[in-house]
Amino acid sequence: MRNFLAITGIKALLTVIGIVLFGCLPFLLFNMEANKEILYLINQKKMSNASYLVDEIMFNWKGYMGQIATTLRELSTFWELTYSTKTGQITPVFPEFRELYLKSASYFLGGLVVAVCVSTLLVHIIMMTSKKMRRAIKAVLTILKSLPDVFYIIIVQIAIIMVFRQTGVVLFNTSHTFGDRAVFFPIMILSILPTVYFVKFLLLAFEDQEESLYVELARGKGIARFRIISIHIFRNAVPSLRNHFKTIFWIMLSNWLMVEIFMNFNGLMMFLLENGPLNPSLFILGVLTIFVPYFLISVLHSLISMSVKNATLRRGMEDAA
Repeated sequence: MRNFLAITGIKALLTVIGIVLFGCLPFLLFNMEANKEILYLINQKKMSNASYLVDEIMFNWKGYMGQIATTLRELSTFWELTYSTKTGQITPVFPEFRELYLKSASYFLGGLVVAVCVSTLLVHIIMMTSKKMRRAIKAVLTILKSLPDVFYIIIVQIAIIMVFRQTGVVLFNTSHTFGDRAVFFPIMILSILPTVYFVKFLLLAFEDQEESLYVELARGKGIARFRIISIHIFRNAVPSLRNHFKTIFWIMLSNWLMVEIFMNFNGLMMFLLENGPLNPSLFILGVLTIFVPYFLISVLHSLISMSVKNATLRRGMEDAA
């Protein structure tokens, strides 16, 4: 356990150092101080010619190290952090950052909950079908997994527009406007690809459990097929989803940015995309607020897996004795 915690701490430290180094990287390759002043003038419409931008690559080690020191100093008091807008105006990061983060996180978690619930229901239905039908469904799932997230956003938007043209009914808003907020649509889009992956992973786990001896015993006792699937197989197959947490997380994270762009949704990703390049401290803070929860959940998952494995070994040794 001590070795695990030590290695985990080293990994966390190295990751944070990597995020800081990457966030300040533009100051190593470009003359950012000169470029920032020109970009501010362009955004203020005081300059229309971008040819004055210093775009040649250079290795400014002194500026890079200075920016790293400045970033660490600013992050040490992150609650007082400020950032420069596109026009050069200095604005406090909080409470705007907190509000955007909580809003985006609510959609993210909502999409995850919907994906888990829908995929669980679909897998129960699929398991009631024949093996031939399951093979066909798995082939379709493989195709769906290969499609980009943008494809689903466009297809769903087209479907909503077609329903509106035929019936005059707006199922739900597909973008944020001044008067209305889209609530269900972003959650649905965020949940589509995770649902496909969850169904694929769960279906494989269910089929693996279906070949177990306890399932044959339950069938021999005359227990209904749906009861075997929903209670016995489900209980033993669900823990395997923990092994795919990282894959699902990164899929949803990539979808997150696409949803905000296509829906004109002012969330955390758009905020970082617009203001992060010129404000390394803001960019690094945003990445850390995503990385830290992910890292803590991963550590918790590892600790639970180790505890379950050790408990199983102890029971085996006690039975052998």
